[in-house]
Amino acid sequence: MRNTFDKLGQADAERIAELRKRGEFLWIDLTDPGADGDFVAEVGRRLEIPDAALVALGDFDPARGMTHKFHADADQVVFPFFCIGRPEAAIEHPAQAIDPIEVHVLVHGDYVLTLHRERCEALEALRAEELPANRDEQYIVYLVLDAMTDTVFEALSGIQRAMEGLEDELTGASERTQRRRRRGVVSSARVRLTALRRRIGRTRAMFERVVEEVEHVRGLEGGAGYLERIDRQLDRAVEEIDAASQSLSGLLDLFLNETIFKLTVIATIFLPLSFVTGFFGMNFGWMVGEVDTLAAFLVFGIGSLIVATVVIAYVISRQAALPTDAGSNEES
Repeated sequence: MRNTFDKLGQADAERIAELRKRGEFLWIDLTDPGADGDFVAEVGRRLEIPDAALVALGDFDPARGMTHKFHADADQVVFPFFCIGRPEAAIEHPAQAIDPIEVHVLVHGDYVLTLHRERCEALEALRAEELPANRDEQYIVYLVLDAMTDTVFEALSGIQRAMEGLEDELTGASERTQRRRRRGVVSSARVRLTALRRRIGRTRAMFERVVEEVEHVRGLEGGAGYLERIDRQLDRAVEEIDAASQSLSGLLDLFLNETIFKLTVIATIFLPLSFVTGFFGMNFGWMVGEVDTLAAFLVFGIGSLIVATVVIAYVISRQAALPTDAGSNEES
């Protein structure tokens, strides 16, 4: 993208100052290499950022609320946003986190600054793109925020695909599925959805104020509707996260039903078997008089257990096949 900087050395600072004098809008995307504050102080000095805005810009403390990282005055607005570092991380392996990255955004009349402490591939990809001609300044701000918001939807898509795969397994050949893998997918999906919901919820609650404050930044040109699009996207992201959480609850119900079904099958098998063994364990006259040879024991004792087991297994298999047959008839 034109007029984009990913460093702020002396030569870059001089070039930025020259472009600002010519009235060209810039995007500065920086990665803070450490937590000592020296890098942020240097950024503030070279871009002439006031101390109040600089405090919010450099506050990456995860224990502090988002309001402490927000600042607005006549010349700039500082607010926290976030993107997903690895939205494509496989959900089947819970150790592979999606890595939410906190990004601090400063919107000025001359530039938009994004500052983060981890590499953000979505912003790197955007810097390499060609900006369409005749776009105003707020459109560039919108592109930056939109690129980060898209990573949330990419992460959600991965979660939804994994959940759909589990649903297919449960309605198909679920006996072949490894139980440990299922538990890992469900656990990872729950953790990811909770983390996304918490971050998106906080961002959405604050972003309405961001939209209002950015409209009053001195010297920033362009339509206000761009940031309202981001606000609507955040609303849609919350709705999709809530829908995915409901689907996950449905999957947990399916897992529970499957477990109950298996326990019911076991109980169904052993209940009549218990009756048969109890019956032949009675000491009444006919039983004592007739079952007095090995052949009689094998026929009446062992044989009756085998016949009962076969009949029960046949009935259960027929009952288990009925929903599948019904579903296939509906699809055909």
